[in-house]
Amino acid sequence: MPHSNSASVITIDLRTPARRALVILPALLAILSAWFIVRWYVGDTVAEYAPENPASATELARLATRWAPHDAFAHWTLGALAEKEFSANNLAEAVHEYEIAVTLSPNDYRYWMELGRGLEASGNSAGGERALGHAVDLAPAYSQPRWYFGNLLLREGKLDEAFQ
Repeated sequence: MPHSNSASVITIDLRTPARRALVILPALLAILSAWFIVRWYVGDTVAEYAPENPASATELARLATRWAPHDAFAHWTLGALAEKEFSANNLAEAVHEYEIAVTLSPNDYRYWMELGRGLEASGNSAGGERALGHAVDLAPAYSQPRWYFGNLLLREGKLDEAFQ
């Protein structure tokens, strides 16, 4: 294409490899970003609707954690579904998924609350007490974490602390 002498027309010479890379690189970054965003969105959506399909809910939640491995909600959903199928192995899997959710979203009291409940159910009362205490610290005005924390302390025989 011939060069123009007009001030309103800008011609970019893309014949050198470095200049081609400057044009292609942003396009590749946009495609890569879109890929991760779509995976996150699909994983989150599958995790959200997994409990509504009881026949294959756990498999859908596992699919969601594979598609969106850094989404705390997907791990929380898988943990909640594993906890519903009450067995020692499923309870350990639920606690593991809750731990991942807490790691990915450390300021969400709901994940800490579920972790505390899961730890207590699996026999780790001290860990459950720490997790529920942290949930209360994150949401001091909410009644649900206080209720679970108070019940745990009551079951442990710590009456004075439980009624605070």
